[in-house]
Amino acid sequence: MTSQKDDTEFDPNTMGGSIKRKIVNPLLVEERAKCTFDKEEAYITLFPEEQRYEYSLFEGLMKKHPEVASSENYYEKNREERIQEWWKRMRVVMDSDEYRHMITNYSHKRSKYFHWPFLFAGTNPMTYHMEMFTKMVNTVGSEEQAKHYLPLMNHW
Repeated sequence: MTSQKDDTEFDPNTMGGSIKRKIVNPLLVEERAKCTFDKEEAYITLFPEEQRYEYSLFEGLMKKHPEVASSENYYEKNREERIQEWWKRMRVVMDSDEYRHMITNYSHKRSKYFHWPFLFAGTNPMTYHMEMFTKMVNTVGSEEQAKHYLPLMNHW
C-alpha cells in the first residue's frame, strides 16, 4: 500500500509549488530570501514608465475588484466555463467608471507592450479584437481609417 505524502513531507524537487494547494516551492522562497538587489530599482530598470503606469492600473483594479482574479481551478474548467469567467471579468471592468477605459481606450494605451489581460490565466475571448484588429488599424491603417474605426473598435 502506498501512502500519499502530506504537506509536511513536501519534496520540492519532485512536487514543485501548487496553486491549488497554496504551496510556494520552498526552493523558490529560499532563493527569493537570498536576493540582495533593490527590487524597486530592478522594477524601474526593467519596465519603462509607460508599462509601470499600465501595471499600476491593473494593480488598482485587482485591489478594488478581487473578484476578477483568475480562479484556482481555471485550467480544470472546460472551454465554455473559461470563457464565462473571462466575460464576468470583462463585465466588472466595463461596469467600473474608473477602469472601463482599460478596455474602451485599448488602442490608445500608453504602453504598446503591456497587455493587462495577459496577467490572468488563459487566453481571453477578446484577444483577436484587442490584439489583432484594433492594433492593425492603429499600426498600419491610414489616418482616415484609424479616425473612423478606432472609436468604434474601442467601444466594442
